[in-house]
Amino acid sequence: MRIEGGEGQGREAAVSKDLRLLTEAIAFSPIQMAALTNRAYALSTGVISITGVTESGLLYIRNDDPSRTLLLPELTLNVGKCTGGPGDQLFQLYYLTSVSGGTLISGASLASLVSLNVGSPTPPKVTVYKGVYAATVIGGVVRRSPIIQDAVTLQIPLDLVMPAGSQIAVTVTANASTSAMKVAVAARFSMLDAGV
Repeated sequence: MRIEGGEGQGREAAVSKDLRLLTEAIAFSPIQMAALTNRAYALSTGVISITGVTESGLLYIRNDDPSRTLLLPELTLNVGKCTGGPGDQLFQLYYLTSVSGGTLISGASLASLVSLNVGSPTPPKVTVYKGVYAATVIGGVVRRSPIIQDAVTLQIPLDLVMPAGSQIAVTVTANASTSAMKVAVAARFSMLDAGV
């Protein structure tokens, strides 16, 4: 095969002086690609007020789609300034898999869930609940437990693959003596055909 230098117009490809084919590409993130096919979504709990040191369920996600896998690359955690505790406020954040119950689930307060393709009103087959102070989570296996300082916005990498029926919960425990703290959890996720 012979490559000859064209001008990059019409039917001729542009070729460099060392005979390399010149190409142009546009890169899309996995979330952007999923949005193009109406399979990318954003969720948010909105602001949740924490008024003490009791462990509190913030977010619950369950994949209810038997034909698609939920891909959750990360969580965004927004934390306001804590009051009532000594000095810098550190708190414990957990995410748990295989949750079996609790008031976070039985309270069933829906979180905000929107498609990232604004032309697609079709919601995913996903259950997403937001929590309140002292919402409980029963059971589950702790998968990550970072210690976080207050007054931050953090991207927490998860890279979770959630087949149909799988679920996670996110909980927080404030530092001793905390009397007030505001927290919000958000995420973007995509749905992929199962088995792909």
